[in-house]
Amino acid sequence: MTDSPAHFLDDDGQTPERDEARLPEDKTRSEKERLIRCRACSLGIARASAVFVAPGCDGPKRVFANPSGRVFEVLTVRQADGLRLAGESTPEFTWFAGYAWRAALCQKCVNHVGWAFSAARTMVSPDSFFALITSEIHED
Repeated sequence: MTDSPAHFLDDDGQTPERDEARLPEDKTRSEKERLIRCRACSLGIARASAVFVAPGCDGPKRVFANPSGRVFEVLTVRQADGLRLAGESTPEFTWFAGYAWRAALCQKCVNHVGWAFSAARTMVSPDSFFALITSEIHED
């Protein structure tokens, strides 16, 4: 018996190369590094790891309608970059109780990709988040 580690042989009797990319930890890390991008110009606007379940929701995706009756499916994320916020924050017609909203546009192509929500009263958590329109984004 030896003190050396065991070596496994493949069908040809050779020691196979260890493929680090196949380890579960690496897969998890690569999933966290995936980007959510603007569908119009592909600018990265959020990391897939930022997806979360917003207050009052039962999953990260939800369907809402605005007062004009236009329906949006949104994906909620804790953080987003590459966005330009438009207009003044308002709590009117908010989809999330306790939050005010502003339109969020892609910083590169100015496509409307969603809304930024910020706490309109104390004792709500998180302080802010984004709701991205699923038809205006894609994930790589």
